[in-house]
Amino acid sequence: MRSILLIFLGIFMAVSAVQLSPAERAKNLVAKMTIDEKLILVGGLGLGQDYAGVTSAIPRLNVPSLHLQDGPQGVADGLTQVTFWPSTLAVVSTWDLHLMQKYAAAIGWEQKKKGVNIHLGPMVNIARVPTGGRNFESFGEDPYLSSSMVVPYVLGVQSNGIIATVKHFVDNNQEKNRTITSANVPQRAQWEIYYPAFKAAVDAGVGSVMCSYNKINETWACENEKTLSDLKGRMGFKGFVMSDWFATHTTVKAANAGLDQQMPNNDYFGQNLKNAVQSGQVPMSRLDDMAIRILTPCFSVGIMDSIPSGNKNANARNATHDVLAKTLATTSIDFVLLSTGTRHKQQQTHSQMRGDETDSPKRGRVDSESHGKE
Repeated sequence: MRSILLIFLGIFMAVSAVQLSPAERAKNLVAKMTIDEKLILVGGLGLGQDYAGVTSAIPRLNVPSLHLQDGPQGVADGLTQVTFWPSTLAVVSTWDLHLMQKYAAAIGWEQKKKGVNIHLGPMVNIARVPTGGRNFESFGEDPYLSSSMVVPYVLGVQSNGIIATVKHFVDNNQEKNRTITSANVPQRAQWEIYYPAFKAAVDAGVGSVMCSYNKINETWACENEKTLSDLKGRMGFKGFVMSDWFATHTTVKAANAGLDQQMPNNDYFGQNLKNAVQSGQVPMSRLDDMAIRILTPCFSVGIMDSIPSGNKNANARNATHDVLAKTLATTSIDFVLLSTGTRHKQQQTHSQMRGDETDSPKRGRVDSESHGKE
């Protein structure tokens, strides 16, 4: 009789936990953590790991290791046996929301197959400089098109149970001298040109935002209280802000401004952050907020409720993705030819934003045809 009661009690507790929101579950979990366990979440283990960024697991609380990997247009950083996709900019040029969602879902599937649970994409910096070194993986120069196409990208990636990371926040619109340049941007230009794609990603439920290398109005992006307040306040972002790799410059200023996780190491957010919290320079409530923000999307997409799977040596190729890659490439070329008048209107096989093709991207899992068999 006692064993039966324990079984029912366990079922009741499990159901109750599921009924809580991801933020509530994260808050409850952080309340059980020691300061050292919270610090594990907010900093990486450094270079030389299996993935671009890695955090330690917390076995006592069943918190898995976080594996962060580029992106943004496929599995990158030297991992093999993955699809070589057309550039994101090519897919954006199709104006096809559903093709974008299939593209992103396939990328997310391959990332998960490789053992990744945080995908470092999409990259939505405005292509302000025509010769920008990373324009090919951006969403172009149009804030409206970028905002429209980033939504299915986020939904597609996260339909696989992994977190998408929209980057680089913000005004990182050139590669040359990006680690020393200050982008001096007035508020109107921010909200009309540079913020919209990030706001659209936030509205789509993106779990993470990566802050950029550059300064914004003479303050480093990863410790810029104004822009990070715009993100977490006016935009309503509830996930976490991670630094670009080695883009963290301080401990106290960065933490208090809104940076939640340092990557790829923890030089500033390890012992230095612990000292700052214990001395009162950074409130314990802020460290709690950092940990809660990291765990909330982990609960939202299902990382905390699933057994870690995949590994970096897995073969993530499949024939269906090969066909999709070719479809994306040919469709983007067709649209470029159409837009330049090279082909006649009556030869169009696709219409930009037409009929059911313009239905809002669907949340949840994308149909399995975009993935094929393992």
